[in-house]
Amino acid sequence: MGALERGSKRQQPAPADIVDRVRAEHHEYNEAQALKLARSDVRGVTDRLTGLLDGNGWDLIKETANPETDHVLDVDMKQFKPINDKISRDAGDTVLRMVGDLLRKHFGDESARWGGDEFAAMLRGLDFETATAKAEAFRQEVAQHKFRVKN
Repeated sequence: MGALERGSKRQQPAPADIVDRVRAEHHEYNEAQALKLARSDVRGVTDRLTGLLDGNGWDLIKETANPETDHVLDVDMKQFKPINDKISRDAGDTVLRMVGDLLRKHFGDESARWGGDEFAAMLRGLDFETATAKAEAFRQEVAQHKFRVKN
């Protein structure tokens, strides 16, 4: 579905069922935020490779963060480039999907791939110690994970 019509910048209205779902899932959002998130559902904010939010979706999630109770986990895969360069791009894509799956497993739907090998997750309603413990559990699982790819 295209959000633009013949050069106009008019957005398509968000379908009522999407707006209702966003309200139900994110009751703390105000009406404007709910409509913005619902419109993003119409345009699509999903990374095609991992199924996580993409950079646009991540921007929407960050806009709703409460600095008192929410924490951002930033994941940058420092050793990723050699996988693409020395094995294959398909192998790299497989690894990115696996990391995306692990991120979703640990942090749910507010996880994103916002750059090539850059991921993030919103940890909502946690004190710093709990958020840190959850991030460390994720880091340990990634470090111990056997990333098997077909050559």
